[in-house]
Amino acid sequence: MSKSIKKQRPKEKLLTEEALYEAAKRMNGKEPVVMFIDTLLTESERNIIGRRILISQMILAGKTQAEIRSEFSVSPNTFTRTRKWLVQQIPHYDTAIKEYKAKLELEKQAKSMRKSKYSDPLSFTSLRHKYPGHFLFFNIADEILKRK
Repeated sequence: MSKSIKKQRPKEKLLTEEALYEAAKRMNGKEPVVMFIDTLLTESERNIIGRRILISQMILAGKTQAEIRSEFSVSPNTFTRTRKWLVQQIPHYDTAIKEYKAKLELEKQAKSMRKSKYSDPLSFTSLRHKYPGHFLFFNIADEILKRK
């Protein structure tokens, strides 16, 4: 039943795509879509489409090509085509990714600044923070002095 796209005439290809889009438009609700996918698509086709969706979600989450390739066996060509599709379909995609990465960097910097307060693990402040029970009297004394 499979026919190579290269062997299809342009008119036949257009009719095929229109039939698919029309069938998808007529579906209302989740159950018809699930049934459509399960009965119409082969396991291989479902896998290919599902992988593309996962790859696009990971790209949108700001993961790099190397991170995605380590999680899935993704060819550079598939990654590039998926990213190109995202850029074309989502307005201001590149700007959104840059803003997301900047936000992650700021969060990372804020986290490291919070850690730097107790950066020396053997300092009095760090030990007091780590073991409040051992420094109970110091903590009580500080609370009393703060109230005055």
